Amino acid sequence: MSQGRPAAEIEHVTFSYPGSADPFPILEDVTFQIEADDYVGLIGPNGAGKTTLLRIMLGLLKPDSGRVSILGMSPVEARSQIGYVPQHAGIDATVPATVLDVVLMGRLHRSSWGPKFTNEHVEKGMEALRKTGVEDLARRTIAELSGGQRQRVLIARALASEARILLLDEPTAGIDAPMERSFHELLGTLNEEFPIVLVSHDIGFVSAHMKTIACLNRRLVCHGAPEVTRDLISEAYIDHGVHRLVTHDDDCPTCLPDDENQG
Repeated sequence: MSQGRPAAEIEHVTFSYPGSADPFPILEDVTFQIEADDYVGLIGPNGAGKTTLLRIMLGLLKPDSGRVSILGMSPVEARSQIGYVPQHAGIDATVPATVLDVVLMGRLHRSSWGPKFTNEHVEKGMEALRKTGVEDLARRTIAELSGGQRQRVLIARALASEARILLLDEPTAGIDAPMERSFHELLGTLNEEFPIVLVSHDIGFVSAHMKTIACLNRRLVCHGAPEVTRDLISEAYIDHGVHRLVTHDDDCPTCLPDDENQG
């Protein structure tokens, strides 16, 4: 990626799932850029297309129209350089794999020996665990970890792949508040190295910690985090029923008070 070039460019993307009964596309004319140092909070109601957009950026879905460029390449070409942490990772906790084993899965595309890894690969895996603060868990099994620890391990797996952009789909779902704060501190540190896109329903936290807020409800509108207001949030969630914003600080101007609902 050349100096000053956006990390991702999404231009006029429209997408419908084949056979869908919905007369409207799930994504319509979506256009935005992710800068090389950006930290994007992607928000919107359930069914608004957030995960679909991530899957298009990963090259797992092809848009009906429009153009997507990731790190100056097509999503398929760039996939090995995209770190992805899904909301529900497909890791079977009953398999006796260690944390280091899981992290080294991120090196598979770089290993000419398949699942056999050299000392260099192992060192890359341990370095990723150090960056995410869970190096001491390397020899433990996934089944022994808490939800927050598992998410850090999945990020370490993405780092071990030498990712240049990180996409996370609701990574703090099911994590308690203290662990969530620690998790966001980690992401803030990682954002010094590469851009991050994080899907979240916790709008108060997103608006307080991200640089850019992308409001998606079939169409997408980007704002600088300080620009996010109640009216903008209400517009993003219109026609999707009741929504609730979590208030993290009493004086946070972008969060609705607890239990205040808007349609």
